[in-house]
Amino acid sequence: MLDWPDQASAFDCIEQRAAAIRRDGHKLLSLGGDHSVTYPLIRGLQSDREPLTILHFDAHPDLYDELLGNRHSHACPFARIMEEQLADRLIQVGIRTLNDHQRQQAERFGVEVHEMRHWQGSQHWTLKGRCTSPSTLMPWIRHLLPGSPIMNLAG
Repeated sequence: MLDWPDQASAFDCIEQRAAAIRRDGHKLLSLGGDHSVTYPLIRGLQSDREPLTILHFDAHPDLYDELLGNRHSHACPFARIMEEQLADRLIQVGIRTLNDHQRQQAERFGVEVHEMRHWQGSQHWTLKGRCTSPSTLMPWIRHLLPGSPIMNLAG
């Protein structure tokens, strides 16, 4: 386990490492953990400011301007990302805790919020690895599938 003296030091390290991964031509897949790390990861990966759409599945929009005086808490990463224009588009699916402040933030940043309360009846959601191209997340898949989102974005 790594131990940093403060959040700023941790964020600097995360951002620098993400930038190095990108610079070296590698892909980064980040799963789980505290959502506060999303901001420095995206910041490091977006040093060239390439077009980016973020698809965020969660119950919480993480759009607070600050939480308990901390603008970099786990409840704020997408506010920082959108403020710095690190993403062109943010789509949030499954949101169940959108309060007035976060609704205003979503409107301010043009976030597309799909709240669970608008879903009727049963749902079946599936995410299959083949929706991306092999070069992005799963290099062991050796065949490209026409129409995959990554191929369409690159095309």
